[in-house]
Formats: sequence, structure tokens, C-alpha cells
Amino acid sequence: MVATLALGLAVMPGGADAVTLPSFLGIPLDGLAPTEISAGDLNGDGVDDLAVANEGGTTITVLLSTVGGGYQAPQRYQVGLSPSNVHIHDFTGDGVDDIVDVDAGASTVSVLPNLGDGRMGTAVTSPTSTAGTAALTAADFDADGALDVAVSHPAGAVAVNLGRGDGSFGPPATYPGPLGGIGVSAGDFNGDGAPDIASVGPASTTQSILTNKGDGTFEHTTVPVGPGAVCNRTGDLNADGAVDVISASADGHMGVILGRGDGTFEPVKNYGTGSLYASCFGVDDLNGDGAQDLAVGNIAGLSMSTLLGNGDGTLQAGTVHPAGDAVITCTTGHINADDAVDVVCPGGAIPVVIAYDGKGDGAFAPPRRLALG
Repeated sequence: MVATLALGLAVMPGGADAVTLPSFLGIPLDGLAPTEISAGDLNGDGVDDLAVANEGGTTITVLLSTVGGGYQAPQRYQVGLSPSNVHIHDFTGDGVDDIVDVDAGASTVSVLPNLGDGRMGTAVTSPTSTAGTAALTAADFDADGALDVAVSHPAGAVAVNLGRGDGSFGPPATYPGPLGGIGVSAGDFNGDGAPDIASVGPASTTQSILTNKGDGTFEHTTVPVGPGAVCNRTGDLNADGAVDVISASADGHMGVILGRGDGTFEPVKNYGTGSLYASCFGVDDLNGDGAQDLAVGNIAGLSMSTLLGNGDGTLQAGTVHPAGDAVITCTTGHINADDAVDVVCPGGAIPVVIAYDGKGDGAFAPPRRLALG
């Protein structure tokens, strides 16, 4: 049996593949416990706003930006129990980005519709598969113009809910996934124009690949990824036009499988973060050289690591940026008025967002804290 914990992570009882959280990461069920974050422009001012999943309760916190890098007072919106993952996309087809989360404690997906100015309406909730949902990704899997979602399940499954274009979703279709599956991402791995799905879990040494048939149904295969993977993202690290998959592992390394463009991948190559317990991360150009880089949360290392890309699919050694708190996950965005890419990370047991303002050359200003409550 898999016990799903806060942070969207799973603990597998016994065996060499067992994954446990550091003992100091007790997440209080106090209505906050921010564990996941997404950045996007919700109020149309050209600066990214932040949506934070509070896995210790039933809310999403929204921080709307002000020009110059500040933020308005945090606003909380009700969703389902234990929101464990959050994304910003347009799910209602009105041209304005909304917020979607997966509710780990309720087996639901919730969409907060944007009222047009960054304020959110009442959540639209749709059932997904069995309890213990951990992560979510969004894409138009059936090519109907409405965004769909794929949700990973630690029991070893991926559920796909096709969107209706109004913020609601149809019933889930369930496909095989990795045991302990807590990471999921989407990308067109075989170049046919239809987004596919990759899912990872710490109890499996393979990554599950769901190849889209073009209509939102999938065929399952696996590729080796190494043990302990807790999160994955897609990108194009070697700029060849083929989608690559990157995964973070509990032992502090990043695994890269370069896509060949036909649905197959090169063998995994691992790169150290320079810290402990790598978690979810952002893929972006941090130093302005045109190559994609990584910004990774280090849960046990109380830090964020950056791994700069060389443009050929390889990564430089990780540079550690202290945070002072347990950095649960990280993502990238533009949280001030300059053109440099910034990094934001929720604080987990502490109700803050840790913000690293980028300098445009891969370096960052000392972290500042944005209060969530």
C-alpha cells in the first residue's frame, strides 16, 4: 500500500526503493502548508502572478503582482481537500488564464475561473480517479480546442480527464503508470502533433510513456529513468526540436533522457544538484544564452539549485542558492519589471514564497520572502 503524504510525495513501505521524507518536514494541517506553485499573468499587467497550493488545507493562495516586483495582499480561494499541484492555463476558453489544481485528499480536479482581473470565481470541481492523486499536467490531448488534464496516482496509474471548455472535465480514463507515481508532464514525443504523457514515481526505475493516438486515448510503454524519481518536466535541452524529459530524484540528481523525435529516447544521464533531495523544478533560460536551464528545489538542503544548460543536452554542475527554509518545489517566471527570469519556491511548513530575482546572467539576488498569510 502507498501512503500519500503532504508535498504530493509517497512513502513506499519497506524495500530498497522505499522513500521517506526528512524528519523535519512535518507539514502542519493549519490551512496553509504551501507545497506547489505556478506563475502566470492573471491580471493582465505584464508581470507574473503566483498561485500556491496549500496542501495542509483546502485553499489556493493567489498573489497578484504590482508593477515593480511587489504583490498585493494574499487572497485564498476554496478548492478540494489537500490541493497538491497547481497550474495556470485558460480552461474556460475566454482568453484569460484560470487556475487548476488536483485535490489529493478528495480525488478531484478543481478549476478556479478567472473573472478577468485576477480575481477568481467559485471552483468548478470534477472527479478524477482513486484517492491519493499527486500531480497534474495540462494539454489539449484530443485536439478539440479545450484543455485536458492528466493526473498521476501513487497506486500506479495516470488518469486523463478531457476538458469540456467550461472549466469542467469528463470522467477519467485510467492508464498504467509507475508505482508511486507522483510526477507527470506532457509533450509531443513522436512529432505527430498530439501531446503525449510521461510519468515517474520513486518506487519505479522506469518512466511510463503514454503515446497519444491523436484522439486523447493512449498506448503505454516504459523507458529506464533510474530509482527515486519524484518529479518530471519536459523541455528541449539540445535545441534539436525533439522533446526531452528531465526528472528529479530523491538522491539529489537530475536525470535527462534526450528525445529522438520518434517517441524513443537516449539512455538517461544524471547530473548532480550539489544538494540533497531534489524536488520539482522549472525549465527556462536563466542566463540569456538561448539554452534551457533548470531551477530545482532541494527539500533537505534548504536551498534552490540551478543547473545551466550547455545547449547540447548536457548540464553544468549544480550551483546552490541558500534559502534558509525547506524549499519544496520551484518554478520560473517574471515577477518584476525586468526581462530576467526569476525563480519562486513555496516554503512548505512555513507560509511564505521564497523569491529569487534573476540578474539575467544565471545569478540571483539574495532571496526575499513573500508572506502567504
